[in-house]
Amino acid sequence: MSQPMRDEYRAEFNLRKIINEEVNKVLIEVLDTSLSTKYKQSKRIINNKPVTIYRFRTSNNNSYDLEFYENTYNDGDVVLHNKPKIKIKNAVDIGFTTTNRAIKDNPNNYTDLTDSNEQFELFSRLNYLISEYINQHPDVKIYVVGYTGNEKKDRIYNTLYKNIFSKDFDLYKGTSIDYNDYDANYFIKKEIR
Repeated sequence: MSQPMRDEYRAEFNLRKIINEEVNKVLIEVLDTSLSTKYKQSKRIINNKPVTIYRFRTSNNNSYDLEFYENTYNDGDVVLHNKPKIKIKNAVDIGFTTTNRAIKDNPNNYTDLTDSNEQFELFSRLNYLISEYINQHPDVKIYVVGYTGNEKKDRIYNTLYKNIFSKDFDLYKGTSIDYNDYDANYFIKKEIR
């Protein structure tokens, strides 16, 4: 490769790096933004577990369900990779999907992409609603968010959840039988560590 081509390649690489850094700064700022959101709350039982559902709409009139599963674990069901002394008995698992994807009809509804081109608004609304739930349920000590398997999506979700939980909760990675022994994030209230 000639020197001018190497220089051009290096310049393009540096430009992409700068653009990615700026996009990441904006993304983190957006994911830390909370957008007040009206929602309808309902409750139902899924797999013998109580679930609280916050149903809401975006400005594009797409409907989403944010679900909070009250989960109970037995010894050995959860393995924390970096905090083995905490035994998790009760936790609230968080998931969201479009309303038209019923859990019983589509087991992949959390991992499928929505492709609605409204991710910034959606994440701002999720930020607001998850914070709302946390404030309404101060007795919940542990929240769980499973990985989707999509690296880009998981990175965005991790940033969103870290922004929501970072003040009062510590983040631990772990595996659980509920996630087929795949990784999940465990947000554990700082007062019980």
